[in-house]
Amino acid sequence: ITILLIDGIGHGHSAFIASQKAIKTMKENLNESIQTILQKIHRALSIEVGGQLVLMRIDKETKLATYISIGNVKGNSFKEKTYRAFNTKDGTVGVNLPFQLSEDRINLNKPSVIVIHSDGVSRNWIWEAKKLDLHRYGTADIARDVLNEFRKDNDDATILVIQVF
Repeated sequence: ITILLIDGIGHGHSAFIASQKAIKTMKENLNESIQTILQKIHRALSIEVGGQLVLMRIDKETKLATYISIGNVKGNSFKEKTYRAFNTKDGTVGVNLPFQLSEDRINLNKPSVIVIHSDGVSRNWIWEAKKLDLHRYGTADIARDVLNEFRKDNDDATILVIQVF
């Protein structure tokens, strides 16, 4: 499974076009490594406004998630009552990527909840989530509750919640 959450820089049509180009590029290159997909998205967005993203691949057999996180789109993994923030690199896809671009991995051998969100969601929700067993809630419930309580009023917000059993 390959997952992309991208937040095009700015608002309106140019951010929408940048996001659509990134999605199209990912879909056209699903057989490539995520590093290669990211490089191709970077080239595709070089004439647009760019964006921040998390690009992830989950191997259902090995239960290993491989990801790259660039900019202010954040990812978090919850297993039982433990929490791990994704390693995020500074940069903007389409404008400037980090010199050292490496993949990070998360072992999903135990039931896990992965939450990825744009900067339109305050990071404060994590303190509340750490107190809960997120596995007891459905993905739509988690997304709705986080957006209702922690969405910033002055920005658009995107959230993706994935449960791995």
